[in-house]
Amino acid sequence: MADFFMPGSQKSENELFALAEQHRRAGHPVQARNIYREILGQNPGNDRAWGLLAGLFANSREYATAEKYLLRAIGINPDFTGYRIDLGMVYCYLHQWDKAIDINHKILQKDRDNVFALFNMGYALRGKGDLDKSIDYFERVYGLRPNFVDAYVTLCSVFYRLKMIDRLTALMKKMETVIHSLNSVEQGVVCFTLGRYYDHLDEYDKAFSYLEKANALKLGGARYDLDRDAAFIRQIADNVTPEFLDTYNGCGIRDSSPIFIIGMPRSGTSLIEQILSCHPEVNAGGELQYFYGWASSFDYSSVSDSCEKLAKNYLNAAAPVKKDSKYLTDKLPHNFLYAGLIHLCLPSAKIIHCTRDPMDTCFSCYKQDFSGSHYYVYDMLTLGRYYNVYREHMRHWHEVMPGRLLDVKYEDVVDNLKKEVARILEYCGLPWSDDCLNFHGSSRFVDTASRDQVVKPIYRSSVGRWKYYEKYLTPLKEALQAGLEDEC
Repeated sequence: MADFFMPGSQKSENELFALAEQHRRAGHPVQARNIYREILGQNPGNDRAWGLLAGLFANSREYATAEKYLLRAIGINPDFTGYRIDLGMVYCYLHQWDKAIDINHKILQKDRDNVFALFNMGYALRGKGDLDKSIDYFERVYGLRPNFVDAYVTLCSVFYRLKMIDRLTALMKKMETVIHSLNSVEQGVVCFTLGRYYDHLDEYDKAFSYLEKANALKLGGARYDLDRDAAFIRQIADNVTPEFLDTYNGCGIRDSSPIFIIGMPRSGTSLIEQILSCHPEVNAGGELQYFYGWASSFDYSSVSDSCEKLAKNYLNAAAPVKKDSKYLTDKLPHNFLYAGLIHLCLPSAKIIHCTRDPMDTCFSCYKQDFSGSHYYVYDMLTLGRYYNVYREHMRHWHEVMPGRLLDVKYEDVVDNLKKEVARILEYCGLPWSDDCLNFHGSSRFVDTASRDQVVKPIYRSSVGRWKYYEKYLTPLKEALQAGLEDEC
């Protein structure tokens, strides 16, 4: 980006808004935040800046801050419904279902056909567990706006969880009739959804056809540079050596409350968090972005200060999520990149590394419509090569920190749940709790790719599921095999 922002800029307010939007679109949220703060420094009554700043924090999952800024915007401009719509969704992300229902109910009293409030209301009711009540709201959304694809996606999930298979298949047929009227982004979302649920219905050829289209649409014209990411990951490993860890031992903060759950996406991280969240001493944080975001800019030229700062910032940011619990889970899978820095900054934190059969892991990634920039998953050859980079990186952590991480294999959890739960609790220093065996009965709302799985009792149908698609997966299989041969 050629146009950079410096505090104290002489640009007009409109120019600053335009520049902030450029940074947001380019993936520079910190620059965009700074510009909005500059605007607010000059004009604290600018509700638009408060609202857009809130959006940036919501996008990084810092929902408490987003809530605070949206309330500021509403205080300045109470008549703008958009801020209340956004606040209703933030309440959903915070799992404050009653607040979300209340604010959207008030919007609908004035505007009964507001599709965003209808969707948020359905989403909140689903989160609260009122699945039957949520159906009407989602159906009203796509009745009013046939291209509101999130309503289709969420309603498919509701029908599947309620075992309303006839209604699920009817909705899928409807999605197939509207798909050609959608833009490419919307088509990708619908294709992923159809692929996922045709897979659930054991219609494998049809499922793969949609998954192939979905991944092609998601990748679009983007050119993912795996070599660049692999070099970045190798640099992390090169920085964090046994000598490095010995030299800076003691720089962090000894706080035993965080439990990091890491691994490749779709390796069982959500299942392990769901199990732990049922323990009375544990609160689930979900995919917290804090450590990952700050570790990416860790200053290796000032390790002691950077280490203490990262640890303090992380613990302060996580405190509202931890609430009054003794422990907090953080299950952002890609924290596997920074396991060494987690150990350095938070030496008493627990790190659980989830593993699963590589073919099952990778094909499950291929089936998933991820948010964010997971460009490595949309091409099977690239996906297999990325997995090899991940596997090499985790081998490095085991070598430089022997015994520090607990490896938990998904298949072992499926085959012997009680034994694996006991092993996990012992590692975390937690007493036994029968509640952890009944994780599927938890009222906790899960908003990750595994939401349909972790609300069911343990099952084996996901083990070896890639074999139903084996004829389509040759590029993936060969890439993974090449990685194993390189290790020999």
